[in-house]
Amino acid sequence: DTCPAWGTVADVEWFCKFWLALAPIMHEHGFKPCLASISVGNPPGPPEEVEAKIRAFIPALRLAKKLGGSWSYHPYTIKYTKDPSVEIHYSLRHRRFYDILRKHAPDLKDLPIVFTEGGVDSDGTHGDKPGWKRDTPEKFKDWLAWFDSEIKKDSYVKGCTLFQIGHPEGWDSFDLEPLADWLAGYLGK
Repeated sequence: DTCPAWGTVADVEWFCKFWLALAPIMHEHGFKPCLASISVGNPPGPPEEVEAKIRAFIPALRLAKKLGGSWSYHPYTIKYTKDPSVEIHYSLRHRRFYDILRKHAPDLKDLPIVFTEGGVDSDGTHGDKPGWKRDTPEKFKDWLAWFDSEIKKDSYVKGCTLFQIGHPEGWDSFDLEPLADWLAGYLGK
């Protein structure tokens, strides 16, 4: 959280150099590097700025692919919609990234992406309920099924870790424990 990442193109250039140095070390120790860990709504800015930032990160992404690795994003719905034209800014933002890659680095169009955390968050207007509990379990389940059907359309998406289960202290409005049986049944399909 304290290193430059996506704020400016200069930040992204630094972040790219960071990953160009770290990824080989990870690989040398037997790991497949998973770069970026982009938080929801990032990189920020208008489309041209987002494109410039993703383009600045392409050398690191090429190295990740060469080393058998991936990159990651945190897809959260903020508006709690099932409208792709809204979710392209949030839970489906990765599609914007891949549009940029297809245009500027087509060799990366199949680079795996891992959603290292995801779910429902808030824009700050929901008080102490930023997670899925700001609404009903049924609404969340319905949204999750929609989201699952959407990401299955993108072969480069390897999966999503839902935030969070097993540590409700401080994260109670995100806690998935009350839905554990439903999740197990859904995933067991």
